Amino acid sequence: MAAPATPRALYRSYLYHLRWIPDPHIWAQLAPHFKDNLRAADAAETIVKKADENGAESSSSAAARKRLQHLQQRVKKDHAALRAAVAYHPKALERLLQKCYGQRGRLRWELIKNVVLTSPLEPADWPEYIQNDNKYTLERRFPPTTHQPLPAALKPLTYVPPIREDVDRARIAVPATTTRRERLRQWEEAWKRARVPLVLPPNELGIGTGWESLGVVESLRRLAGLEDPPRAPPPPRLADAGSNYPQTPPLAPRTLPSFAALPRSLKAAFPRQPVKGRVRDPYPRPPRSHTRDQPKKWSDPMPLTARVLRRLYARLWNDLVWVRTPTADQGWKASSYELAFGALKIHKAPRKFGRASSDDMEWI
Repeated sequence: MAAPATPRALYRSYLYHLRWIPDPHIWAQLAPHFKDNLRAADAAETIVKKADENGAESSSSAAARKRLQHLQQRVKKDHAALRAAVAYHPKALERLLQKCYGQRGRLRWELIKNVVLTSPLEPADWPEYIQNDNKYTLERRFPPTTHQPLPAALKPLTYVPPIREDVDRARIAVPATTTRRERLRQWEEAWKRARVPLVLPPNELGIGTGWESLGVVESLRRLAGLEDPPRAPPPPRLADAGSNYPQTPPLAPRTLPSFAALPRSLKAAFPRQPVKGRVRDPYPRPPRSHTRDQPKKWSDPMPLTARVLRRLYARLWNDLVWVRTPTADQGWKASSYELAFGALKIHKAPRKFGRASSDDMEWI
């Protein structure tokens, strides 16, 4: 049996696989978190080894042993998720992008936390049944207190449940416990399904997600091909060496605005050019018996090309939500990116198909 990999070897392997995703924001979110888990697991392992040498199990060593097991599973899972993403298994890279850009998981709750802690909350914002109840403390917290309302900036993005049809009931009066239970369920559902933008537009109150000055949105637009849309390859009649047919230059990862926010150690390891080719020892396809519930989630490893990355980033961009700064007559309102930040659309309307000319038919 092979000896377990050292923390240094695991971290070097993690950075090696990250080179296939030339996104500074993903590096800033994944690499430090993985390194912290490795350090915590190493510290817990030291305590466990000392307890094994002394032959006496204490409460602290028992807690360290339990924490070590949890951290080892967490490190193994994170490493396997990155390997599956760069091997381009279906859904693996898409889920990794969603986690790093706050659409699910730990970072989503961090963005919501920043919005909550920077948003003023007045007593009048609470529901009436809470204002009249003295047992509740009307204060802003995170995690939120019971029945604490969503921040005003996130309310336009709340999930609207479908309208239920009225059903004839045997009893007319609804018990108070049923009413309280339904209110609690609606409150939990609102926080569970809350969506948050990557950044909030500038406002007088200073409400934000914490990513406003990191260049995340600008880098995401370039990675999705919105700032510099890729051009089609030249036709054969213009593909000779002497033609001046315009070409899209390859994306330089270190020119992205989010590269400046990287730590110095990660800047040195960040690739200067997109890495091409296959990953050595790619994440294999699991046995069919392990993916019986989701057979389309896994496939054979494929090369991760620039076109695939651009399409996945564009799909992520289309799923994002935005809000507009409140005006004098109305509060926060769901909007598009162009209206929320005053940006102009880069893409022009696609041209309709027309009759081909004789010049167009020469190279077919």
